[in-house]
Amino acid sequence: MRPIAISCLLLTGALGGCASDVFTDQSRGILTENRADSILRGNVTDYTNVTVGGYHVCAINATGIPRCWGRNDFGQLGNGTQVNASTPAAVSGGLMIASIAAGGSHSCGILIVAGQFTNFYCWGNGLNGRLGSGGTTGSLTPRVIPPVFVQTGAFAGEDHTCSWAGFLLKCWGANARGQIGDATTIDRLSPVSPLSPPTTIVAYSPGSHFTCAVQGSGTLGIGPGPAYCWGQNTFGQLGDGTTIDRYLPVTVVGGVAFKEVRAGGSHACGLTGNGVAYCWGLNDHGQLGTGDFVTRSAPALVSTTQRFSSITAGGSYSCGIATTSNRIYCWGDGTSGALGVGDVLDHSVPTVVIGTFVYKIVRAGLHATTCAVTTIDRIYCWGSTEFGQTGLGVSGPGVFSTAPSNPVAAW
Repeated sequence: MRPIAISCLLLTGALGGCASDVFTDQSRGILTENRADSILRGNVTDYTNVTVGGYHVCAINATGIPRCWGRNDFGQLGNGTQVNASTPAAVSGGLMIASIAAGGSHSCGILIVAGQFTNFYCWGNGLNGRLGSGGTTGSLTPRVIPPVFVQTGAFAGEDHTCSWAGFLLKCWGANARGQIGDATTIDRLSPVSPLSPPTTIVAYSPGSHFTCAVQGSGTLGIGPGPAYCWGQNTFGQLGDGTTIDRYLPVTVVGGVAFKEVRAGGSHACGLTGNGVAYCWGLNDHGQLGTGDFVTRSAPALVSTTQRFSSITAGGSYSCGIATTSNRIYCWGDGTSGALGVGDVLDHSVPTVVIGTFVYKIVRAGLHATTCAVTTIDRIYCWGSTEFGQTGLGVSGPGVFSTAPSNPVAAW
């Protein structure tokens, strides 16, 4: 089937029509955001966070109510079915979620009770123990993980999951490449802690078969510090100067102090305390942002004058939010318009996403879908929507959008 590029998506509701067109030549028309765009879609609420997995997306609103959309073959949307959803679908159970994470084909969230972080729930594909419930059976609805510690953060990789609390990291799920960090390659059906450094974790990120984390520094242990990675290292994605898989955490070389690190498909990116971006690993699509396509096993400076407040690594591309403008810049694999720059080409240096929206969160997915939350709490998604993962009510093979257009409907 010939790919279908979406330049304007119809709004539902009484007025109908297009909220805005997507132009690759911004002199012809620049996207602007206003609350009327969302009001037209009906049932508006504010989104406070979004997470992009394999072919599905999950988000939470200001009161912690979760919604998911996209592919649902393993029940990763958590609504008790295996039916795909091209608009936000309610997660079963009436949970209030503080933190939510979408993996390759599973999702997890941390429950809030009386304002406190409590149980950790997961749903979807249970293969390799990625749900952390002690077995490998999947679940179409949220399933509580036996309490082992009070979690305050959640991230899901392609087939493993990690959670964090009080500087302590625990991971579970697939471990064939050592991504759990416990010196074995045995799948872990329940949470375990990586061995050896790092301690006092201030940031962490599971990717595709590897994991990275930042060890805090300073008196309180919360300042930028060294990064550690472990797991698969075929393309140097651990940043230790080699291509040898590591079953224990190893230090990312170069002596750079990071405040944030993000693991993607086969590459990783990190930010220093003043927002300078570095990336390392596979660079076949320019996902390191170095202006070339040379794979690197050590951190390389991203080729840009921009400083970033946050960064994200997808399957084969990366994005960051510029500190001064709150605009999003993306680089790497442009398949299905994942970069949001109006084309499907690879870009080996950071390129600004079309439009004048300003953002506070951006998440790059494993398979060419990107979502972001604006400063007024609207979610925009672009890239592949084969399974409805842009949340705009459209889906199908070869269907994609090359830039932000309409906000995702609320509930």
